[in-house]
Amino acid sequence: MKPWRTETGGVMFGGWARMAIGIDSFTVIEVRKPNLGEKHPSRVRADIVVNLNVRKEVKCEWESLRRHDVCFLVTVRPACPPGTPYKYKEPFVPQVGLTYVRGCEIEGMLDPQGKILDETSLDKPFYNTDFRTLRVWLDCNQYKEDMDRTAGESDEDIYDTFNIIVRRKPKENNFKAVLETIRDLMNTECVVPEWLQEVVLGFGDPSAAHYTNMASKLSSIDFCDTFVDYQHLKDSFVGYDIRTDAKESSQLVPPFKIEFADEEEVDDKSDAEKGTKKSLTVAPYVLPNRGPYLVEQPKKNTALNALFEKIMALDIDERHLLRLGHGEESLETDKDFSRYGRVNYVLAKRIDLLNKVQHLGHSLGVESDVGYTCETAGYFYLYHVLSRWERYMTKVSADRSVETIEKRFPFREFFADAPQPLFTGQSFDEDLEVARGCYRYIRKIFTQLDEFKAFEMLRSGLDRSHYLLVREAKIIAMTCTHAALKRKELVSVGFQYDNILMEESAQILEIETFIPLLLQNPENGHNRLKRWIMIGDHHQLPPVIKNITFQKFSNMEQSLFTRFVRLGVPTIDLDAQGRARPSLCALYKWRYKNLGDLAHVSTLPEYQFANSGFRFDYQLINVDDYNGVGESEPVPYFYQNLAEAEYVVATFMYMRLMGYPSDKITILTTYNGQKHLIRDVVKQRCATNPFIGFPAMVNHHRDSSRANPEILFARVSLFQNCYELSNAFKLLMQRPQTLHLIPAEEYLQSSRKIGDITTDDKTLVVENMPQMVAFVYQFYQQKIDEWKTSKPEVFERLVDKSSDNTAAEDTDSKTVDETAGDEGMGEENDGEDDDEGEEELAFEKLTEDDTGAEDIAVDIEVTADQ
Repeated sequence: MKPWRTETGGVMFGGWARMAIGIDSFTVIEVRKPNLGEKHPSRVRADIVVNLNVRKEVKCEWESLRRHDVCFLVTVRPACPPGTPYKYKEPFVPQVGLTYVRGCEIEGMLDPQGKILDETSLDKPFYNTDFRTLRVWLDCNQYKEDMDRTAGESDEDIYDTFNIIVRRKPKENNFKAVLETIRDLMNTECVVPEWLQEVVLGFGDPSAAHYTNMASKLSSIDFCDTFVDYQHLKDSFVGYDIRTDAKESSQLVPPFKIEFADEEEVDDKSDAEKGTKKSLTVAPYVLPNRGPYLVEQPKKNTALNALFEKIMALDIDERHLLRLGHGEESLETDKDFSRYGRVNYVLAKRIDLLNKVQHLGHSLGVESDVGYTCETAGYFYLYHVLSRWERYMTKVSADRSVETIEKRFPFREFFADAPQPLFTGQSFDEDLEVARGCYRYIRKIFTQLDEFKAFEMLRSGLDRSHYLLVREAKIIAMTCTHAALKRKELVSVGFQYDNILMEESAQILEIETFIPLLLQNPENGHNRLKRWIMIGDHHQLPPVIKNITFQKFSNMEQSLFTRFVRLGVPTIDLDAQGRARPSLCALYKWRYKNLGDLAHVSTLPEYQFANSGFRFDYQLINVDDYNGVGESEPVPYFYQNLAEAEYVVATFMYMRLMGYPSDKITILTTYNGQKHLIRDVVKQRCATNPFIGFPAMVNHHRDSSRANPEILFARVSLFQNCYELSNAFKLLMQRPQTLHLIPAEEYLQSSRKIGDITTDDKTLVVENMPQMVAFVYQFYQQKIDEWKTSKPEVFERLVDKSSDNTAAEDTDSKTVDETAGDEGMGEENDGEDDDEGEEELAFEKLTEDDTGAEDIAVDIEVTADQ
């Protein structure tokens, strides 16, 4: 924020920061009396007024501070006069004059009337000013110590000096709540399931908690729509003797029920070959008719991007799905699966169901307001619907004719808008099942309304959300961190569950893995948890521990998942992959036992043919220092390499000129500083060029051992002796470390298969970055001339679009420049930063003196003219 000392002794700020803002006023509004036996106040509250005259996205972040978020109150007293530049290589505290730092906890933001905003409300209040008031809780113990010091040694009140409030990123701002949860668990009677205790403690039989060793195993399981077809079922139970009750092969379609038989002894010719054989019996079944409407029919298993999205695509009523925490925003769906989003869905669903009840009443000749409330709907079902259905079934049972089913059906008018005819009249059993399906549809309406009855009596959004969590939601998705944050709240409302499924378990701290097992109070001294499924890959990223002492000496980077694997707990290992070509899979398959390939990676065309324009399907490209300049560090822990960034962006431009769609290209880097440099180069080279555009993603990837690139740019000497990467580098080093291109090919028009030998006259060998930049410029001019001739209409349309975008950007840049002049450079970034505010996170650009760019200025300027 570049604090400077004014002539009057005050503080002014010459810069800005995304995570900090100046305080206009700070007022302590409440100091409660101490509790019995204590000396410090029981509660201390204060109001903080800030001016959110900042960018819109930053303003939204400040307004999104939630209850219990932790912030820091800072007092700075700089000694430097206005205009003094900040020197990153010198100590921080003397430059900014850091004097006091205190913590606070957000209670809420005040509305224009001075009341704390309700976080459950979807209606945002209107403010006619940029000033906002944050109400916070202060540390009671620290407040008492500060007041004692003020009364004794010093006359200065620390709480009158705060001039900056600092917030943290939401995903990093959970330390206080997690520590409080750990403290509460240490002082609370928590019961771990008996069947899990020995495994968690690390002694006894490692397979003691495995489902095959359970004393009360289920002999029959309904797998619903788990299997795609019967062959999928057979492939899933290798080594089993599979039997079926189906008389015809056409009946072997999902859903399936499987009955597991006890292991049978198998006698072979010799006693040494005697053993046991596992067998199971498959019984396909037909789902009961759900009514005449297609929307009520079961859905198919559609593969989406995440586990919760896959669950949403199954045959599960969405009122039973709930997503807790901040991750709901990233779900690829238009529906709101947050706690209050589900409450709004239930209220809207209730109105829709009551309208159907009213329509049903009119169709039966009942003119009263039967759809007024859930309670009146229940009485209507009992006295009018159920009674009519029972009389109908009595008549049908007495006269088992096809005509009776249709003639006596009491709900014919209600289903008038359903696909007709309802009854085919060909079979008594088929028509009777249709009638029962219609009744199931009606009964489901009243069953749901009976469940929604509580929402009519509960008036507040908080009470409704608690009821939804405890009674309605059957599948609840949350992070382990959120479970630690909200454990006290979940236990207090009576949250209960039987099954836990943990995704990415190898990346979670052991304590954070353990806490979700204890989100409910024990019943009669026993934990009701019955099943714990952990999914993960201990060969990938471990938990992130920034403190090197805790990481190494306390072994905190070892997850509970990894510990279980080391102890020998039985696992189900992935033995086939279907995401990468076999040649790419070879770069990492050595990490796994018996990892093979699915059949489609050897048969589908996209896996067989080579990448157009590139001789090899993957390559490691060596990027040496250019003019003696390689990596630089403009700010601490913010590493950049301009030559590498130019090389990568030039390759991206080449791929776009070849015809590769921009949304199919991703650029990954292991350094956060390099990510921002590449984005800046892309913006300079490609932003206003309609023929290039932006790639799908430019991001940083912390673990290079997980990367699975097709073109890898790096300093080979820096990585080739790394033990962890030695197996992959043996394969990478078998190919040349200079980029081999085939410019004559066109995207998706190459008939060259992977491994085919190409002639040298078709291959262009790029020795270094300047050669690649010069080639891309020439290739660009060549492609432009071709498109002018072969596709004149498309070419003109893109040029016109580029002109419109340039004019709009010129207008926007003037507005941005006006505000940027006062804001100065952005805050510092460390190597572990994420994508929050991707374009606004500024960095110090490298100068020509730092990079040697003056020696390649001709090539770069030519490229920029594109």
